[in-house]
Amino acid sequence: MKERGITTPTELARISGLNQPTVHRILKGESMDPKLSNLKALAKALGAHYWQLTENSESAGVMENLNDNAYDASGNPANVFEDSSKFTNIAFLDIELAAGSGFCADQERTQDLIPISKDWIFENNYSESSLKAVTVRGDSMSPRIQDGDILLINTADKKPRSGNVYAIAVDDELRVKRLVKRMDNSWIISSDNKADLSYVDEVISYNNFEQLRIIGRAVKVLMGDL
Repeated sequence: MKERGITTPTELARISGLNQPTVHRILKGESMDPKLSNLKALAKALGAHYWQLTENSESAGVMENLNDNAYDASGNPANVFEDSSKFTNIAFLDIELAAGSGFCADQERTQDLIPISKDWIFENNYSESSLKAVTVRGDSMSPRIQDGDILLINTADKKPRSGNVYAIAVDDELRVKRLVKRMDNSWIISSDNKADLSYVDEVISYNNFEQLRIIGRAVKVLMGDL
């Protein structure tokens, strides 16, 4: 908290928008199963990811049931210490995908590891080495994908299929968008957030499709459905 200039739980409650009793219970470890929405609010105020509260909380009691950022076969938090052999570590890349106008691509680096259920990977016929986790910034893909969500990408799936969501690079701008094929073989780069009129669909012709680089298909929002 101090790194963000937040010195008291009361100030954290004000910045996060949560009530003071809720923040106090979480910090003291009295709330062993806090709501995801509360964790996201605290994480945003602290400039962190919600799952990092499992490691960096000032209270050793906070979120003991969500140890080590693990996710089960449904993409929900799990206790990796129950049986670590059921999980495999997936690279969490130090890049962000824009659900908006796009971020410039940088050399990707692994900033962390996120344990994912081996059963879930097997059931969906994915390869462990092909799965990467990235952060999404912006709301152009809401309500399915929200600002700050951690998105799991299957980098082995680069063949576009109409209607699916992909991590893409256009002129070195990294984005997450839905690709829709038209009758003339051109493709629409589409946002799900139709309520915001600033998110206008883009059309890329069949002849120029090579300008669009598909990084992989989005397969899971961790702690949620895609």
